[in-house]
Amino acid sequence: MRSEGFTFVEFVIVIIIVGILSIIAVPVYRSYIEKTKPTQDISDVKESAVENIPLKEFSGGVSSGNIPVASG
Repeated sequence: MRSEGFTFVEFVIVIIIVGILSIIAVPVYRSYIEKTKPTQDISDVKESAVENIPLKEFSGGVSSGNIPVASG
């Protein structure tokens, strides 16, 4: 008579399969992240530049170094 559930051997086999899949998946994921990093950096710079243009126009050129200095 067999009880319901997994045996220890079946559990160990599942753990081994998950381990093998993670050994394959982690390096592939890391290489994917490294390949997309330059693209993300370029995108971030472009987004920052687009967001800063209205700020320069609104601030009246303060961001370009035209900050009034108090004499004293």
